[in-house]
Amino acid sequence: MTAEVKVIVIGDTNVGKTCLLLTYTTNSFPDSYVPTVFDNYTAPISVEGKAIQMNLWDTSGSDDLDEMRPLSYTDTDCFMICFSIAEEESFERIKTKWVPEIREHCQNDDPRIILVGTKCDIRDSQKLIDTLKKQGKDLVKKESIEIMANEIGAKGFAECSAANQNGLNEVFEMAAKVALGMEDETGDKKDKKDKKDKKDKEKRKHNGSIFKKIFGK
Repeated sequence: MTAEVKVIVIGDTNVGKTCLLLTYTTNSFPDSYVPTVFDNYTAPISVEGKAIQMNLWDTSGSDDLDEMRPLSYTDTDCFMICFSIAEEESFERIKTKWVPEIREHCQNDDPRIILVGTKCDIRDSQKLIDTLKKQGKDLVKKESIEIMANEIGAKGFAECSAANQNGLNEVFEMAAKVALGMEDETGDKKDKKDKKDKKDKEKRKHNGSIFKKIFGK
């Protein structure tokens, strides 16, 4: 039996929400930008052998639609807050605008939220990084994203690029898992945990070697 989930995609204007959705659902990066008011997409996905139909809602980040946008939040299983890693303001507004809006209008006392940093291909382009620096801009640090995710109680966080599709499938798999409550560890949080577990294991092994040297056992 196919499970059905509703995922709302929100975030500031021009962070790449529509490109993200169009590229994922059509496997093709859009040629031109079309401003969105509201749009809806469906996409089948399989997570851990479970068939899922994702209903993906694209919303406008315009402040002019602050009263209309929350009307779409009813029965949402997962909120995907997008920000551009090249626009620190879009990142800061997660805490000052988007999370407060969700908490005010969501029926669930503990809304399921994931953070998605878009345009991550910029991290690999020194030319673009230099251009941003000339404009007085810096990329959002990965460590800052993790801190923000912990502060707002996000269920997961990740980066992706619609331009080269890097991390794209993983983002929507995360959204599906979070929507269904399958997210014991998701996204970069799991990577951090895996690294910590490996480090702890190596530390225990090292301590065991010291124990043998001291006590001869």
